Amino acid sequence: MSFSEREQRLVKITAIVGAIGILFMGWSFLFNQTGDSALSDNTAVHFEDLFAQMQNIETQKVRNHILRKKLGNKEGHFASEKEIIQLIAEIEKVAGSSGVKIKNWDPNTNKRSKPLPRLDIKVSMECKFEQLIKFLDSIRNAKYICQPTSLRTKLKDPKKPNLDVTMTLTTYLLNAKPAPVTPSSLAQR
Repeated sequence: MSFSEREQRLVKITAIVGAIGILFMGWSFLFNQTGDSALSDNTAVHFEDLFAQMQNIETQKVRNHILRKKLGNKEGHFASEKEIIQLIAEIEKVAGSSGVKIKNWDPNTNKRSKPLPRLDIKVSMECKFEQLIKFLDSIRNAKYICQPTSLRTKLKDPKKPNLDVTMTLTTYLLNAKPAPVTPSSLAQR
């Protein structure tokens, strides 16, 4: 049986394409063998990071639950740094529904506080005594957890029932980046 010239060329081309394919598959196989160990090492490192983050999240959940119980608002949320505006809006909403007039805000972040970074908001307001009580009661059940840590009141005018109130509301911040530790900050401790 003799092959025509056309058939011989097809056999040669098929053999060349097959040889190139086999060489390519062999090269890929060898390359993947050496790359798999590096890939599996990287995967193991990423899994270790993932498990560490999961453990931190679970620890944080327990810590948050304890703080919620301690602050008396089991359903509230701690604000993140991105939610400070919403927290202030929530406080203004509670003040408005309580009849309290807020005159001034002064937020201050303490990133070295334990167990979480803390936000202290110094608030100056004017209200009657009943409105202040209603505000304090409403702030306890607000969406974001905050509590008064200092409170100073005085009569605005001795002949009228309005009070000048200066209060510091404190909340803990989630996802806040800790303050960098420098030699000067260590000396201050």
